[in-house]
Amino acid sequence: MTFFAIVVSLLIDRFFLESDNYRRHNWFTGYSNWIARHTFAEKTFNSNLGLLLILTPLLLITAWLQSNFEGLIFSTAILLLCLGPIDLDRQVNLLIDADDRDDLDQRNTLAEQIIGRPIPEEPQEFSRLLAESILIQACGRLFGVIFWFLLLGPLGAVLYRFTMQLKAQNENTEASQRLLNILNWIPARLTALAYAIAGSFDDALHGWRQHYTLINQYGNDHSAPVLAGAGMGALRLDDSHQIELPSIGIAAESALNLVWRATLIWVGILGFAYLIKWIN
Repeated sequence: MTFFAIVVSLLIDRFFLESDNYRRHNWFTGYSNWIARHTFAEKTFNSNLGLLLILTPLLLITAWLQSNFEGLIFSTAILLLCLGPIDLDRQVNLLIDADDRDDLDQRNTLAEQIIGRPIPEEPQEFSRLLAESILIQACGRLFGVIFWFLLLGPLGAVLYRFTMQLKAQNENTEASQRLLNILNWIPARLTALAYAIAGSFDDALHGWRQHYTLINQYGNDHSAPVLAGAGMGALRLDDSHQIELPSIGIAAESALNLVWRATLIWVGILGFAYLIKWIN
């Protein structure tokens, strides 16, 4: 059932949904701020106990629902709600379309949303940072959610998504980043391996081994350098090749195509494992 929930969720998300408004989870900001006001104020977001107070009620509710309503519809619905919250494929394709139309304002706005900071003025640096960000965002929006869904069911997807949500709404808090580093350790490396299989394997492994050169760029996010190093190596766009990077639109398209090839690898491996289990 878990495999079918993943496949159905990905198909619905890819082909049938045109809006991400249903999973922006704006209510969570109000909920977490209410918890903060009634406990340790601003310190709530930067303490392990504060994270526990925020996440535990949601996890208990999810666990109760999971034990009483477990089934394909419930699992698919929870996974759909936890993906994203913004569909990466839709966002990147809008950026590529804007680049093709020379609509620089829309392209730059979308790029800032993906990168999470002001865009560089130098085109080569812009292309590199955008491609890296797409490869990193894919883990947070897709692969990390799927991994924890596989491990713990809907409970795992909820844990991962709202830890990401806490980090997004409180960028400077170390507690949520520490928890996120733990949750991302395995899925980030599985994603990096999928990038290697889907692209240039040797170059991806070289980029993975050289990930420490990117640590300063991504601060306390320990998984981002691994994903960026392996992904850019798989695309043969890392510094070791000393080549001129493609245009901004082409760099974004190349990174997105690698993400989708990696997704197919994940689904293929899960499908094979399910088939073996079914045969046995």
